[in-house]
Amino acid sequence: MTNGVNGIGASGAAAPLRSNKALMVDKSGAPKPQAALAGQPPAVASELRGIVREISAKPPVDVSKVERLAGMIAGGSYKVDAARLADAMISSELPGLKKG
Repeated sequence: MTNGVNGIGASGAAAPLRSNKALMVDKSGAPKPQAALAGQPPAVASELRGIVREISAKPPVDVSKVERLAGMIAGGSYKVDAARLADAMISSELPGLKKG
C-alpha cells in the first residue's frame, strides 16, 4: 500500500506510475485528437479540430529537404549566412524591430 503523498509504499519501493497515455493514443500509438478536445468550449474544440486536420494533412517531416541538407552538410557545401540567421532570430523574438 502506498501513502498517497509520494507513491512510496511501506517497503520503500515506489508504486508504479499510472499514465493517461492510453486515453491520449490509439492502439497504434497515434494521438487521439478528441482526447485533447474533452472539456473544451465548442468554439475552441472546433478550431482545434481544424488545426488537427491541417497538421494531419502534412507529412511530419519533409524527408527530401532533410536528405538534401544532410547531403550538403556531409559534402561541406552547406554554408550558414550568419547575418541572415541573426536577423531571423531577432525578428522571431522582436517582430516589430526593423533591421537597419
